[in-house]
Amino acid sequence: MAKSEAKNKFEEDKFRYKGPNKLIIACTLFVILAVIGVFYVKSSNSNQIVSRYEGGDYRLNETFEYENSPISMTNIKSEIVGDKIKISLEKIKKNKLVYIEVEGSENALTAFITNAGRLVVAVAMCEPCRSKRFRIEEYNLVCETCGTRWNLNDLTGLSGGCPQDAPENLPYEVKGNYIYVDKNVVYEWRPRI
Repeated sequence: MAKSEAKNKFEEDKFRYKGPNKLIIACTLFVILAVIGVFYVKSSNSNQIVSRYEGGDYRLNETFEYENSPISMTNIKSEIVGDKIKISLEKIKKNKLVYIEVEGSENALTAFITNAGRLVVAVAMCEPCRSKRFRIEEYNLVCETCGTRWNLNDLTGLSGGCPQDAPENLPYEVKGNYIYVDKNVVYEWRPRI
């Protein structure tokens, strides 16, 4: 009879609730912490610019103040010379912010001079809303369609719907009074998102 009682007691203990499984709790907590960590890292980098090109770094020997802002884009023409797009530096200095249609391409360019005097040549597109028009307001570049704002000097996102997708800087060369951009870079450029 002792064996039978022991067997019954064992079977009763086998089905008795003994509390939560510690392994399942540990795994669940690990997954939750991992998800929180991923969201934290993603959100802390949300205003950083994702760029595929190293933009030019030509600097004028003067600073620019945009107190009479907003400054709207002025359309100027470019010229194709061999495998380069040729743009007048003087027209950019005069107009401050320009829109440049590129012959044979759907992509257009924008060029402006930052408050610190650095020349920026970029694709004229706010990628999420697909706007090609911008304006300068004091120290900011502003999308005409969605109102997203970027710091004019480094295109760091400040506010709006797509601050991490500033107009993408493109490499260029300055020779005399002209800027030269590789035609293939502009022709083959595709939105990042």
